[in-house]
Formats: sequence, structure tokens, C-alpha cells
Amino acid sequence: MVEPIKSLAKAHAVIELLRVHGARTPSEIADLINVPRSSAYRLIEGLRAVDLVAPLPDGRIDLSQRWLRLADASRAARDDWKAARSVLARLAAETGLTAYLAVPRTGSAVCVDWARGRGVELLILRPGGALALNAGAASRALRAHLPDEEHGDAVAYTPFTLTDPSALADDGAAIRARGYSLAAEDVTVGITSLGMPLLGHRGEAVASLSVGGLSADMRDAAETALPSLQRAASALSPR
Repeated sequence: MVEPIKSLAKAHAVIELLRVHGARTPSEIADLINVPRSSAYRLIEGLRAVDLVAPLPDGRIDLSQRWLRLADASRAARDDWKAARSVLARLAAETGLTAYLAVPRTGSAVCVDWARGRGVELLILRPGGALALNAGAASRALRAHLPDEEHGDAVAYTPFTLTDPSALADDGAAIRARGYSLAAEDVTVGITSLGMPLLGHRGEAVASLSVGGLSADMRDAAETALPSLQRAASALSPR
């Protein structure tokens, strides 16, 4: 029984890696879960056989649409997020973009639900996944309204990620002044997102709403997406 249990644990590690960090190459998977590359390839093939992962055109491995449907079914059974699902679905329908609800957790923004739009296979953030608070519109909207001690370490995802403390402080001030965040290609090159914090009664960030998609789509949709995002945030805001 020991070997099958070990194999299941390693397969779970692959799923968790892709769930939190997005698509990775087989070599990266091997390094990140600390197994030989031959073992990583066997794990990937096993997960492909049950349709839980799928290869992308660039050779990276990502979670499959079947896994995403299973995750959707699991989330649908949880009362905590049911109120947000219809709001997210309407936001995605109005904008054509993927809509996210994220909450702050120990130096990161954790996605608790989404409604998928165009180009979803290119987006890193998935339900259950997390991003550092310095990257992505959802994260930066939260960071702007959190105390410094909750910001955590900055992570550079792309050459466009803000990591300099002074630049991040200026970004937070700008977000608080205009009420929303705009993140261009700071998590994935070619992807832009727009975010808005949900503030509690004392002005603390309790969650954030965001929409994201291909940068070309966002250039066309930004002006129309912002009013939809504002309406959605108003519908969910605890204040």
C-alpha cells in the first residue's frame, strides 16, 4: 500500500502546483515537487489518462477543463460564496472578461470564485490559487487597503511586475485615490486586469473583484468594463 499512497501524494502535489501557480513545463514540475524528471513525466501521463491535466501548445502542462468543472461543482456546494456567483456571472457576461472574487490571506490574494470569459486558458489565477499582493489587479486593489505588515514579500512574475517599495507605495496611493487598480501584464505577458476592493465598515479590504483578459481586449473594454465592475462591487460590498 505504501507505493500507491506515495504516488497519489505526488499526483496531488502536481495538481496543487498547477492549481496555485498555473501551467508549468514537465521539467519545472519535476524541480518544484522534487522528483526525477522521469517520475514527473509518469505522473503527468497518469493525470492525463484520467483527464485532470492537459498539454498546452507551448509544451506546458495545465489543469484540464474537466478538473475546472469538478472545481466548479465543489464550489457550487459551498454556501459561503453562493451570493457572489450570480454577480460574477453577470459581470463576465457584460464584459466578456473573466471575473474574479479574491480575499486576502497572509501576504497574498486567494481566488475564491470566478466566472470565465475569453482566453481563460492563458490566465494564471484560478479558484484556490494565489498571487502575491504586488501583482495583478485583484491583489493590488487589496494591498492598497491593507496595513504594511500584511503586504508580504513582492514577487516578480514578469518584467512588468512592480517590486520596488516606493513604486508600490505610489501605486497604492493612486488606487485609493481613483478607487480601482489597473494591472498591465504584471502576472502574465499579454494579460491585463482591472480590480476594485470591497471594503468593510472600517475601510479595511475584505475582498476584491476584478476582470481580466487579453490586453488587446482590455484596451477595447476598459471603459465599458469599469462601470460594470463598479456595479458588481456595490452589489457585494459589505459597507
